[in-house]
Amino acid sequence: MNSRRNFTFKGTDSDRDLGELSGRLGQMPDNTSVSVTVTEVVDPDYSCYTWPSAVVLAQFIWHHRAELRGKIILEISAGTCLPGILAAKIGATVIVSEYALNPVAVERCRSQAVQNQVAVRTAGVIWGQVTADLSALPALDVVVLSDVFYDPVNFSDVLFTIDFLLTRHPLAKCYFAYQIRDDNWNVHFLLRRFGLQCRKIELADFGGAGGELAGSNLPGSTEIEMFECRRRSLS
Repeated sequence: MNSRRNFTFKGTDSDRDLGELSGRLGQMPDNTSVSVTVTEVVDPDYSCYTWPSAVVLAQFIWHHRAELRGKIILEISAGTCLPGILAAKIGATVIVSEYALNPVAVERCRSQAVQNQVAVRTAGVIWGQVTADLSALPALDVVVLSDVFYDPVNFSDVLFTIDFLLTRHPLAKCYFAYQIRDDNWNVHFLLRRFGLQCRKIELADFGGAGGELAGSNLPGSTEIEMFECRRRSLS
């Protein structure tokens, strides 16, 4: 059984003023409201649902839409593709990826994009492995991930993939949001092991601290953290 969920990201009064000014100057106006509709499936596959971290990551993209417009963005383990589709709607070139050995999940990404009338490229990824799709990616500006740290067994493989991408695309930035499920789970020592430097991003800095974002009931009371991750020093 399928169900649809709608997320609407709205700008402020100052956004509307800037949009009108951009229009008069012949520039692309800054969108003041964008909606994304995702289809969720009653299925044991985790990728069939929109998890709380995805909405927080999408809010981050929306807050930084002017900077991200025109960038090449990869969303890894995209699931229902909320952040990736939003990025495409604000003018980024987007690649969304899912588990390479689950073609249904990859096809679901494509269907989510079609439903939202945006063009995205799809790719298959396997944590901890360099797949053909991963090697064939164009030069990336941004890599985004949400809620990929849900099982400590996979933490090293996830970070291997992030490390590979940031090594191959040294100017790229990586942003990830994740749900804190256990205070004893710590990815920070693994980040150091892979030589990755991270900076915590406060949710309040981009409007992501509320319990009901984009007109939804997510992230609710879930505790979310977000980080910027790079291979070079962060200022």
